[in-house]
Amino acid sequence: IQEPKQAKITYSKIVKEGRRFNIDLVSKFLFSRGSLVDLLIKSNVSRYAEFKNVTRILTYQNGQVEQVPCSRADVFASKQLSVVEKRMLMKFLTFCMDYEQHPEEYLDFKDGRFSEFLKTKKLTASLHHFIQHSIAMVSDAASTIEGLKATQHFLNCLGRYGNTPFLFPLYGLGEIPQCFCRMCAVFGGTY
Repeated sequence: IQEPKQAKITYSKIVKEGRRFNIDLVSKFLFSRGSLVDLLIKSNVSRYAEFKNVTRILTYQNGQVEQVPCSRADVFASKQLSVVEKRMLMKFLTFCMDYEQHPEEYLDFKDGRFSEFLKTKKLTASLHHFIQHSIAMVSDAASTIEGLKATQHFLNCLGRYGNTPFLFPLYGLGEIPQCFCRMCAVFGGTY
């Protein structure tokens, strides 16, 4: 069986199709309930910019790309998690939403690493990976408090503009300073 040849991407093809894509050299997602989004809304600068909701979060695990179940609907619709894993994940995420109310569960690990704390929760390796690297987005060196705060922030941002907590400036991060400049010009300022 012959494998199909992949078409080579040439400079002329890139120039021809150049208006069909945008490469952002410093890409950045914004949390939907972050301070920058709040500033853009309060200052009315958001009307000069366009944002796209990130529709799903993917992670690389066990040699394949998998979708990260992060909202309640995603968790229960996921085919990659068993029923027991779904229950474990929902229980942990519910705890993270108001972890400050239950200090007895994490007080012994306050000075420890978040990855060690996750191991004590008897989560599967897959759930551990999803939570640490795709939901909390912390390194192995992160403290338990940092990991819990990051997970809580992620969960608080869910559902504001879609199934994930992230927004992406449609024309790249460089568009945001331009929007502030436009707003300044509207009120007679010069840049």
